[in-house]
Amino acid sequence: MIIYLYMTIWLLLSFFICGDRCLIDFNPNRSRPQLDTFFMSESGNFMVHYDLSDENGNLPIEGDENQNYIPDYIELVADVAEESRALLINTMGYLEEPDDGDGIHDIYIKNQGVWGKNTVENSITGASYTTIDNDYQFFSNYCTSPIQKMKVSVAHEYFHAVQRAYRPNPFSDHDFLLEMTSMWFEDVIYDDCNDYLAFTYDPDGIFSNVTQKFDGSDSSSQANFGYSMALFAHYLSRIIDEEGLDSQFNSTIIRRIWQNYSTGMSARDAIISTIEQDFNDSFARAWSEFISRSLFCGHFPYFNESMYYHKDQQLIMPINFSDINSTIIYPNTNNSYDLSIDPYSATISKFVPYSDIFIETIFPINVFKGYNIVKSFNGGIIDYIDSNLYIDNIDNGDLYYIVLTSLQSSQVSTEVLIKSDKNEITIYPNPIFSGNELILKLGVSDINSSLRIDIYDVLGRKISSLKIDDLQLGINYFNLKTDDYLNSSGVYFLKVFQNKKEYSSKIVFVKN
Repeated sequence: MIIYLYMTIWLLLSFFICGDRCLIDFNPNRSRPQLDTFFMSESGNFMVHYDLSDENGNLPIEGDENQNYIPDYIELVADVAEESRALLINTMGYLEEPDDGDGIHDIYIKNQGVWGKNTVENSITGASYTTIDNDYQFFSNYCTSPIQKMKVSVAHEYFHAVQRAYRPNPFSDHDFLLEMTSMWFEDVIYDDCNDYLAFTYDPDGIFSNVTQKFDGSDSSSQANFGYSMALFAHYLSRIIDEEGLDSQFNSTIIRRIWQNYSTGMSARDAIISTIEQDFNDSFARAWSEFISRSLFCGHFPYFNESMYYHKDQQLIMPINFSDINSTIIYPNTNNSYDLSIDPYSATISKFVPYSDIFIETIFPINVFKGYNIVKSFNGGIIDYIDSNLYIDNIDNGDLYYIVLTSLQSSQVSTEVLIKSDKNEITIYPNPIFSGNELILKLGVSDINSSLRIDIYDVLGRKISSLKIDDLQLGINYFNLKTDDYLNSSGVYFLKVFQNKKEYSSKIVFVKN
């Protein structure tokens, strides 16, 4: 509790002191800064402009260790720019930044109210220039060194320049995508600063408003929302794109998002398409897992790779689930709950059982892959994540969060069945896809009893019937090959008769 209180004060302090990180300037008529001189980077890709006196307050950090009459700060800015360019263009395969006419990207060093700024000069070609602060006396609760702040700023702003090659028209750019990916890149190349984490709990960020849409369309500030989403970019480039698991230098997923964006897709559609078409995964599943695993932040003081998707999760507080209302589950009750699911966002429900129960869920097909259950011991340390549709052995006092994501454009209803009688039959997965087996789980107390299963369609017609005599005491599992009994997609009802008891369950069958 003391650690969380300290972290909360630390984060709140950053909102009032750290100032703006980045400004993307869309004014093509703005004149460039007029500074005294310039320095060319070693490979000739960057021209760093700076003042020789402090008359206008722009004098860079002092120091000339090699006594070549060029401030070390200026030389370092040039080196960082070249390093950022080499990684983005040569290693990670991004397009070069749009040319402003001379094939050189200009960086201006001046005293300004933001860490960095990328200004678009030509709304047709996307050519731009960058301004970087001269001394970085800004407060940061993660990054104290002015040189570290300069490094992440140069990398961040240069990536903005590169992004123009994929969407040069500044008036059609999406601040959320710009800032999410630039924040991600600055941490990929210089991971010892971590200033991006200061924005995780921005009031407009995803960690503060966990159920808002993932593209920031619910947020009052697209840029601030994008700042808070850098961890999602880390999740994408390490978990969805497994090539980036050991080194995100090898990941291509962020570049592919920009490539899809350049075809005219929205930022939202570019991300979804990249996950589902390029990486053959489910966006709904990915977003639910990201939200669920973000609940683990700060619980482990080390990189717990079974729970964390990125090492920096150990440095921050969990995503905010505190506003989620609780549903209390009482003993000996069978309940059905309707969940209203908004598209492109996480729907979260919290259940507090007061008895040993099991949970069975029936979801529409479109949200089947966007489902997670998260367990918490007495509201404390998180135990595990489970993406099955059935969970038992729930202990009194545990908390269970059900996290759902749907891409459906309208709200849908979802049943969550909470049952306290462990002798009842459990049927999963549900929906069931052709080619898969339907599993029936049943507790048997009489070895002499038999089991009969009848299958009905929605019109009440019996489709199939089978009898099972070989029962064992205790928990029995039965695997049914649905393709042997069901011929078409639809809703079916199973009636199970065992030891003078009758159980009914609705299933959804999907024929591939």
